[in-house]
Amino acid sequence: MGIAEKAFAVKASALAVLSEITLGATTPKHLASSLGKSPPAIIKQLNWLRKIGWIKLGEKEGKFQHYEINWDEIIQYHLSRAPRLSFVAYHIDSRRVRDLIQKLSQSERFKLLFINYLTERYRSRKALVENLGFYVGTSVPEIMENFEESLMYLLPKVKRNLRNTEDEELFSLLKKWREIASEYVPAYRPLESALKTLGLL
Repeated sequence: MGIAEKAFAVKASALAVLSEITLGATTPKHLASSLGKSPPAIIKQLNWLRKIGWIKLGEKEGKFQHYEINWDEIIQYHLSRAPRLSFVAYHIDSRRVRDLIQKLSQSERFKLLFINYLTERYRSRKALVENLGFYVGTSVPEIMENFEESLMYLLPKVKRNLRNTEDEELFSLLKKWREIASEYVPAYRPLESALKTLGLL
């Protein structure tokens, strides 16, 4: 079973551990404290995340083992689970989507953008959890659906006086993503059809 197949089975509990590492909790003890879980439960999730290649061992300080995120693996996997890109790849043009994902994966500027996006998502989710008093689950497809929907809305608002070539290249890649994503059949179509059946549209 390859990394993508293994990663598909990652549950909300593993993503919760990943989010805490992103936000700075890098040892099992710190993670257990942040998530209100036992250290053995955290170590189980850490071992799973290591197995699929999403995290790796970092420095060890005395008896405290730190963990680091393998962003290249995470970004590659998340891109492969973007709903709009996946739809177009499966139904319309897989080569065009593959080429775009490869270019995005190789772009250091996109990597920085995506790391910042995930960090902000995790920070917002953590604040929500602290207010509600329990963990609110998430999934990779949900994360990527939010990214794509936000991209559709926000890309036209991006400043065009971009500072450097890297920003221009990033904008060009995101623009291609938006163009490809616009070929996706929106999720509201079933409801639209149902409303038309009742004569409400």
